[in-house]
Amino acid sequence: ACKFSLRLLGPLLESEAINNKFQKYLLEDANLIYGEFMNDLAKCIIQDFPDKVNFYVMGCISFYKSMWSEIKCNAALFTGYLLGNLQHDKQVAISKEHVCAALIILLKDQSPSVRAAAAEAMSLLYEY
Repeated sequence: ACKFSLRLLGPLLESEAINNKFQKYLLEDANLIYGEFMNDLAKCIIQDFPDKVNFYVMGCISFYKSMWSEIKCNAALFTGYLLGNLQHDKQVAISKEHVCAALIILLKDQSPSVRAAAAEAMSLLYEY
């Protein structure tokens, strides 16, 4: 249902690249390589909506406090993909201290999957 909804939403986003990703990756019977999808989506967002990257990163950080481990994992990884793909000249607009502090808190989470996702997200920030 989520794949179907995103495919319908794609044309409304005013981004041909994001719509193409939704139509390509989100097929009902196809297996989704989730990390690859999130990485490609992050690149499209950076390209088509560079002024919204900080907004999306801060939105992701708000989900670090979710009671569901899967939500925390996905938010951490998407943060890593967004910031890891961000050009050097755009990195100054992001509060690296805030992001890293939030990821460090996730490294102490009780869920091993959350800790692993936070570590993976941090590994994507090697350019910082």
